[in-house]
Amino acid sequence: MPDGAVVLRLYVSGNSPKSAEAARTIRSVCDQHLAGRYTLEVIDVLTEPSLSNRGGIVVTPTLLRISPEPARMVVGNLDNPSTVLYALDLTGGRSEDMHGEGPREDPEATGLP
Repeated sequence: MPDGAVVLRLYVSGNSPKSAEAARTIRSVCDQHLAGRYTLEVIDVLTEPSLSNRGGIVVTPTLLRISPEPARMVVGNLDNPSTVLYALDLTGGRSEDMHGEGPREDPEATGLP
């Protein structure tokens, strides 16, 4: 893993279509914006409950940015790539998404307080 790489952990519940879509969305966003500079670990809380308990995960999907520090978290809907990038502070200082529109300011949309 290269220096300065982004380390992400995605917690999902089983092999549901929603879990698969969350993983696909995150991989697509990372491939487009962090090509070669990220690692993504997908953890199924149904098959590895000890990992979710240790991480304090109570809702899925949950996406954690482990590094760079400080850690960031997005809980719930991961359908909007620009919101995910913004919430994880991976926009490179840009507040605009791929279409020139800023992300929604609704805290529930990002899962952050």
